[in-house]
Amino acid sequence: MNYKVRRSALALATLFALSACATAETHSARSPNYDRMPKKIFAVAALGAGFPEAPLQKNQTHFAEKFRSYLQSCGISADILFVDTTALHLIADEKIKKFDPDSVLYIQWTKATLQQGALIDGIYHLDMRDMIGNVIVWNANVELKTNAYNTAFSYNDILLISIINQMAADKMIPANCLIQDK
Repeated sequence: MNYKVRRSALALATLFALSACATAETHSARSPNYDRMPKKIFAVAALGAGFPEAPLQKNQTHFAEKFRSYLQSCGISADILFVDTTALHLIADEKIKKFDPDSVLYIQWTKATLQQGALIDGIYHLDMRDMIGNVIVWNANVELKTNAYNTAFSYNDILLISIINQMAADKMIPANCLIQDK
Protein backbone atom coordinates (compact mmCIF):
# COMPACT_ATOMS: atom_id res chain seq x y z
CA MET A 1 0.00 0.00 0.00
CA ASN A 2 2.83 2.40 0.83
CA TYR A 3 4.28 1.87 -2.67
CA LYS A 4 0.96 2.90 -4.24
CA VAL A 5 0.84 6.03 -2.07
CA ARG A 6 4.35 6.99 -3.27
CA ARG A 7 3.34 6.50 -6.92
CA SER A 8 0.24 8.63 -6.45
CA ALA A 9 2.34 11.27 -4.68
CA LEU A 10 4.66 11.38 -7.72
CA ALA A 11 1.70 11.86 -10.04
CA LEU A 12 0.26 14.56 -7.79
CA ALA A 13 3.60 16.35 -7.56
CA THR A 14 3.81 16.41 -11.34
CA LEU A 15 0.34 17.83 -11.58
CA PHE A 16 1.02 20.44 -8.92
CA ALA A 17 4.02 21.62 -10.92
CA LEU A 18 1.78 21.97 -13.97
CA SER A 19 -0.77 24.18 -12.33
CA ALA A 20 -0.93 25.68 -8.89
CA CYS A 21 -4.65 26.17 -9.57
CA ALA A 22 -5.58 22.51 -9.91
CA THR A 23 -5.20 19.20 -8.13
CA ALA A 24 -5.94 15.65 -9.16
CA GLU A 25 -6.48 12.64 -6.96
CA THR A 26 -6.41 9.22 -8.56
CA HIS A 27 -7.36 5.85 -7.11
CA SER A 28 -6.71 2.77 -9.21
CA ALA A 29 -6.64 -1.01 -9.16
CA ARG A 30 -4.74 -3.35 -11.47
CA SER A 31 -5.52 -7.00 -12.02
CA PRO A 32 -2.75 -9.00 -10.33
CA ASN A 33 -2.91 -11.59 -13.14
CA TYR A 34 -2.33 -9.11 -15.96
CA ASP A 35 1.26 -9.30 -17.21
CA ARG A 36 1.16 -7.62 -20.64
CA MET A 37 1.65 -4.06 -21.81
CA PRO A 38 -0.44 -3.00 -24.77
CA LYS A 39 1.20 -1.83 -27.98
CA LYS A 40 -2.10 -0.40 -29.27
CA ILE A 41 -4.71 1.38 -27.14
CA PHE A 42 -8.06 2.63 -28.34
CA ALA A 43 -9.90 5.00 -25.99
CA VAL A 44 -13.64 5.53 -25.90
CA ALA A 45 -14.23 8.78 -24.03
CA ALA A 46 -17.54 10.10 -22.75
CA LEU A 47 -16.30 13.28 -21.15
CA GLY A 48 -19.81 14.78 -21.31
CA ALA A 49 -20.92 17.62 -19.09
CA GLY A 50 -17.73 17.20 -17.14
CA PHE A 51 -15.67 18.32 -20.12
CA PRO A 52 -15.21 22.02 -20.88
CA GLU A 53 -17.65 22.68 -23.69
CA ALA A 54 -16.58 26.01 -25.14
CA PRO A 55 -15.60 25.20 -27.80
CA LEU A 56 -16.25 21.45 -27.45
CA GLN A 57 -14.78 20.40 -30.82
CA LYS A 58 -11.54 22.31 -30.18
CA ASN A 59 -11.22 20.77 -26.70
CA GLN A 60 -11.83 17.25 -28.01
CA THR A 61 -9.29 17.77 -30.80
CA HIS A 62 -6.71 19.03 -28.31
CA PHE A 63 -7.38 16.12 -25.93
CA ALA A 64 -7.17 13.56 -28.78
CA GLU A 65 -3.95 15.01 -30.20
CA LYS A 66 -2.26 15.01 -26.78
CA PHE A 67 -3.53 11.49 -26.00
CA ARG A 68 -2.04 10.12 -29.24
CA SER A 69 1.17 12.14 -28.88
CA TYR A 70 1.89 11.15 -25.27
CA LEU A 71 1.39 7.45 -25.96
CA GLN A 72 3.18 7.45 -29.31
CA SER A 73 6.20 9.08 -27.66
CA CYS A 74 6.65 5.90 -25.60
CA GLY A 75 5.96 3.42 -28.38
CA ILE A 76 2.20 2.89 -28.11
CA SER A 77 -0.09 3.38 -31.07
CA ALA A 78 -3.27 5.10 -29.90
CA ASP A 79 -6.56 6.50 -31.10
CA ILE A 80 -9.65 7.92 -29.40
CA LEU A 81 -13.36 8.23 -30.08
CA PHE A 82 -15.62 10.67 -28.24
CA VAL A 83 -19.14 9.39 -27.48
CA ASP A 84 -22.07 10.47 -25.32
CA THR A 85 -21.78 7.45 -23.01
CA THR A 86 -19.45 4.46 -22.81
CA ALA A 87 -22.39 2.28 -21.73
CA LEU A 88 -23.55 1.91 -25.34
CA HIS A 89 -20.68 0.72 -27.46
CA LEU A 90 -22.51 0.35 -30.77
CA ILE A 91 -20.68 3.20 -32.51
CA ALA A 92 -17.40 2.39 -30.83
CA ASP A 93 -17.45 -1.34 -31.60
CA GLU A 94 -16.89 -0.81 -35.31
CA LYS A 95 -14.02 1.62 -34.76
CA ILE A 96 -12.45 -0.63 -32.14
CA LYS A 97 -12.59 -3.60 -34.50
CA LYS A 98 -11.02 -1.56 -37.31
CA PHE A 99 -8.18 -0.25 -35.08
CA ASP A 100 -7.57 -3.77 -33.66
CA PRO A 101 -6.11 -2.66 -30.29
CA ASP A 102 -4.55 -4.77 -27.56
CA SER A 103 -6.56 -2.78 -25.01
CA VAL A 104 -9.53 -0.45 -24.93
CA LEU A 105 -9.59 2.37 -22.39
CA TYR A 106 -13.08 3.58 -21.44
CA ILE A 107 -13.23 7.06 -19.90
CA GLN A 108 -16.58 8.14 -18.44
CA TRP A 109 -17.33 11.34 -16.54
CA THR A 110 -19.45 10.69 -13.47
CA LYS A 111 -19.72 14.13 -11.88
CA ALA A 112 -19.04 17.75 -12.71
CA THR A 113 -19.42 20.93 -10.69
CA LEU A 114 -19.87 24.31 -12.32
CA GLN A 115 -19.40 27.66 -10.61
CA GLN A 116 -20.62 30.74 -12.47
CA GLY A 117 -20.58 28.70 -15.67
CA ALA A 118 -16.97 27.54 -15.24
CA LEU A 119 -16.00 23.92 -14.60
CA ILE A 120 -14.34 23.71 -11.19
CA ASP A 121 -14.18 19.97 -10.61
CA GLY A 122 -14.99 16.65 -12.20
CA ILE A 123 -14.82 12.95 -11.48
CA TYR A 124 -13.97 10.43 -14.19
CA HIS A 125 -14.13 6.64 -14.08
CA LEU A 126 -11.78 4.60 -16.28
CA ASP A 127 -11.73 0.92 -17.25
CA MET A 128 -9.07 -0.77 -19.39
CA ARG A 129 -10.22 -3.91 -21.17
CA ASP A 130 -7.66 -6.42 -22.42
CA MET A 131 -8.94 -7.51 -25.82
CA ILE A 132 -7.14 -10.88 -25.80
CA GLY A 133 -8.78 -12.09 -22.58
CA ASN A 134 -11.80 -9.78 -22.98
CA VAL A 135 -11.59 -8.75 -19.31
CA ILE A 136 -11.19 -5.51 -17.40
CA VAL A 137 -7.57 -5.44 -16.18
CA TRP A 138 -7.38 -1.94 -14.72
CA ASN A 139 -9.72 0.72 -13.42
CA ALA A 140 -9.30 4.12 -11.88
CA ASN A 141 -11.16 7.16 -10.65
CA VAL A 142 -9.71 10.59 -11.28
CA GLU A 143 -11.03 13.53 -9.30
CA LEU A 144 -10.00 16.97 -10.54
CA LYS A 145 -10.40 20.11 -8.48
CA THR A 146 -9.68 23.43 -10.13
CA ASN A 147 -10.75 27.02 -9.78
CA ALA A 148 -12.92 29.03 -12.12
CA TYR A 149 -9.86 30.75 -13.62
CA ASN A 150 -8.35 27.65 -15.19
CA THR A 151 -8.54 27.48 -18.93
CA ALA A 152 -10.21 24.54 -20.62
CA PHE A 153 -6.88 23.41 -22.02
CA SER A 154 -5.18 23.32 -18.62
CA TYR A 155 -8.10 21.26 -17.27
CA ASN A 156 -7.90 18.90 -20.26
CA ASP A 157 -4.13 18.56 -19.90
CA ILE A 158 -4.34 17.84 -16.18
CA LEU A 159 -6.98 15.15 -16.76
CA LEU A 160 -4.96 13.51 -19.51
CA ILE A 161 -1.66 13.66 -17.62
CA SER A 162 -3.37 12.18 -14.55
CA ILE A 163 -4.61 9.26 -16.65
CA ILE A 164 -1.29 8.62 -18.42
CA ASN A 165 0.80 8.94 -15.25
CA GLN A 166 -1.45 6.60 -13.25
CA MET A 167 -1.35 4.02 -16.04
CA ALA A 168 2.46 4.26 -16.03
CA ALA A 169 2.63 4.09 -12.22
CA ASP A 170 0.43 0.97 -12.27
CA LYS A 171 2.61 -0.60 -14.98
CA MET A 172 -0.21 -0.70 -17.51
CA ILE A 173 2.06 1.16 -19.93
CA PRO A 174 5.86 1.53 -19.91
CA ALA A 175 7.46 3.71 -17.23
CA ASN A 176 8.92 5.96 -19.94
CA CYS A 177 5.34 7.11 -20.64
CA LEU A 178 5.35 9.03 -17.35
CA ILE A 179 4.93 12.72 -18.13
CA GLN A 180 7.42 14.71 -16.07
CA ASP A 181 6.71 18.34 -16.91
CA LYS A 182 4.93 19.33 -20.08
